[in-house]
Amino acid sequence: MKKVVVLGSTGFLGQRALEVIKHLASEFQIFGLAAHSNTDLLARQAKRFRPRFVIIGDSTRLTELKQKLGGFLKCAVLTGIAGMTEAVTQPEADIVIVCLSGLDGILPVLAAIEKRKRIAIATKEILVSFGKIVMQRAKKYDAEILPIDSEQVALHQCLAGNNLSLVKRVILTASGGPFWHRKNLNNIKLTEALRHPIWPMGKKITIDSATLMNKGLEVIETVRFWNLPPQKVEVLIHPQSVIHSMVEFLDGSILAQLAVPDMRLPIQYALTYPKRLPSLLAQFDFTKFPNLEFFPPNLKKFACLKLAYQAIEKDNGYPCVLNAANEVAVKAFLQGKLKFSQIPKVISQTLRAYHPPQANSSLTLKQIIATDQWAQSYCLKQITVCSKP
Repeated sequence: MKKVVVLGSTGFLGQRALEVIKHLASEFQIFGLAAHSNTDLLARQAKRFRPRFVIIGDSTRLTELKQKLGGFLKCAVLTGIAGMTEAVTQPEADIVIVCLSGLDGILPVLAAIEKRKRIAIATKEILVSFGKIVMQRAKKYDAEILPIDSEQVALHQCLAGNNLSLVKRVILTASGGPFWHRKNLNNIKLTEALRHPIWPMGKKITIDSATLMNKGLEVIETVRFWNLPPQKVEVLIHPQSVIHSMVEFLDGSILAQLAVPDMRLPIQYALTYPKRLPSLLAQFDFTKFPNLEFFPPNLKKFACLKLAYQAIEKDNGYPCVLNAANEVAVKAFLQGKLKFSQIPKVISQTLRAYHPPQANSSLTLKQIIATDQWAQSYCLKQITVCSKP
């Protein structure tokens, strides 16, 4: 019986993770649950799964959480990053699933790495901004990192047993979101941007999908995880979203991974690898997909994807700036403070204003955190300028 800590259990992916663990109850047990501020759902989850640790990120909600838990549970109720770190470093914890938004999960992740846990990362920001540090430390401490991402899980299967030197290119597929076929991205309404044609997701990642920034972050994630040059990572629009990634080898052979578009499969893969167990997914019906289409992305229209490629080419903190600025810009769009078409513009302005602390060098953890804070602050100023009449 493997014991699992879920960081970000009340979010979309966190809830899907709990569905999978409930389905595989003979194999996995919840050891810890953490959420930022949703005490109602966290308390209900705790009563259902009876974990050893329950953590609320917002310390001001601790009393509220304890009241909702009542005397029902005999568990440690902790707060903040320190609480999450305590849970993930317990000897009994085997697997840590990271579904936290933003960068709150980096310190618990690094602590779990030192304890040689299996870490399933659903938070792209961690590998985008801190990927070098995470992968280097995982190698040092012999910890296992598995991204919870349909594209990365597809690559993990396509590349199994193959030498990376034999890879000509990897191809990440993108649904294209709701606007890939639209001529221009002017006057986009929030309700339109949140209407994803394939994947049900949280608001932030749904907007990222609409701008194709989500795919840009996945390009950077792929470079970090597999240590591939950006030139070997390509993107294709695939509206049916049943092929999740492909790998072309030097001899021209191409391996592709197909599956029903459902995030519960990548989550289960990260939990059970290298085992295969029956899942909650419906059986794939090929007759429902007589045509599989592929289109090149329009980098002029979807400037966020182009900015992501430029950021990882430069590296040296630029991916962190890209990610931080995007976080701020998407939040502003969701709040009605920024137009959809202005998202790539304020990100681009922030990237142009960035000056690395040192040339051609890997940033330290402290420097990356400082870079993230600077980028958020600078981007916020640009948004203030844009929102003025």
